[in-house]
Amino acid sequence: MRRAATGRAHAPAVAHARAEAAVRALAEALATHGRGEPVRALEGLASVVMNRVRAARLRRAPAAWGTDLASALAAAGLLPETGAEPAPDELIAACRRIAARAAAGSLPDPTGGALFWHRAGTPPPPEAEGGEAVRFGGLVFIRPAGGMASAGDRGPPIAAGG
Repeated sequence: MRRAATGRAHAPAVAHARAEAAVRALAEALATHGRGEPVRALEGLASVVMNRVRAARLRRAPAAWGTDLASALAAAGLLPETGAEPAPDELIAACRRIAARAAAGSLPDPTGGALFWHRAGTPPPPEAEGGEAVRFGGLVFIRPAGGMASAGDRGPPIAAGG
């Protein structure tokens, strides 16, 4: 009995640690892929990840997109790059704030529900064809034709583990 009670007591701590690790991974991805971009572009990248998680959870998107931050980062092509030059402290701090707000559900979505992104000057993903695009800095964000979510529909916070 005592062991079961101890396990339950640690569950919130484990969930919190997972959530912090997911936010840290999102912040690192933003710093890697958003280097040199304006804050609005960083917020756009975070929004794409959160929109994909929400779409997968609502079964409006492939489950492979991921129903948690870690798998959604991979599916969106936003894994932190290994061997990349360390980001400046100011960028890391900004990315941590953006990632925390995104995970908490308090980051307004500047993309209006984008599910795809690409760098300006490169072709968009094939599945994004026909969608509406908005550009911030050198990044282009694409909402699917017919939409998925509106800028005002941020939904509840999305915890790291589900």
